[in-house]
Amino acid sequence: MSNEHIDELMTAYLSDLKLALAGQDQALVQDALYDAEDHIRAALSESEDTPDVFANIVQSYGTAQEIAEYYCDMESTVNHALHGSKKPSTAIMKNRFFSVLTDGDAYRAMIYMVLAAPIGIVYFGWVAIFGLGSLSASLLIIGIPFFLIFLKSMELFSLFEGRLIEMLLGQRMPRRPRYQKHVQYDNKLQGWLSAIGDLLKRRRIWTTIIYLGLQAWLGLIYFMTLVTGAILSIVVFISPIVDPILHAINPANTIDIDWYWFPIAMPGSFITFVIILHLAKIIGNQQAKFARYLLVGVEIK
Repeated sequence: MSNEHIDELMTAYLSDLKLALAGQDQALVQDALYDAEDHIRAALSESEDTPDVFANIVQSYGTAQEIAEYYCDMESTVNHALHGSKKPSTAIMKNRFFSVLTDGDAYRAMIYMVLAAPIGIVYFGWVAIFGLGSLSASLLIIGIPFFLIFLKSMELFSLFEGRLIEMLLGQRMPRRPRYQKHVQYDNKLQGWLSAIGDLLKRRRIWTTIIYLGLQAWLGLIYFMTLVTGAILSIVVFISPIVDPILHAINPANTIDIDWYWFPIAMPGSFITFVIILHLAKIIGNQQAKFARYLLVGVEIK
């Protein structure tokens, strides 16, 4: 069986799979398409070249409809394992304002805010130093391979950020690289030029660069407002108790907030902390949507 015929059959199978997954999460579709092609091509490389080899492999792997049903069932199982079922609020936490204190999503969003600044700085450094540096060097031709490596690295950064987003912010993100259609060419040079052209035309590569470039600034904003605010509210809450004790142990320690401020400091800092948790959850949800818009894409034609 010729490579061209295999590519046609593969494209038809993946198109049927995409159609069977219509309406499902785009990240799920991307994972299913990548896994299907990876499995079938691996099986083809290990099978004898016979007229019905592709049909036999598909029969063993599963039809497009069967694979779509399997991924939908698996998605439901994984979601339950990762997030569980929503527990009803207790009598103490029926108030929606204070219920955030027992909301794991809010604390996971705070963890993301803590990590966003240092990770964002690494992203920005990669884009600003390696990306812009290799682009500038491309004017001398010698930098072209490095710039192409930089563009290709966007897939890895996108997958890493996606895992972080899904784990801490609960937004479903791709767990596999983007599917790329395989096309046979008459010579290697034509294939290389086509691959480079596809890389340069891929919208998600450029939107990922934008996302990585912005993350350092967003991370710093999150840290300076939400994280710093949460830390200060905790410090103010415990200072009227801790400061006098430390001063009694060692008079050289100054008292920032004395014990008689506790009736004011305690409720004020407590409410501030609750508000920050609410803000972290809301901003985390918007950050996840922003990441999904720039990092997720299924481009099957």
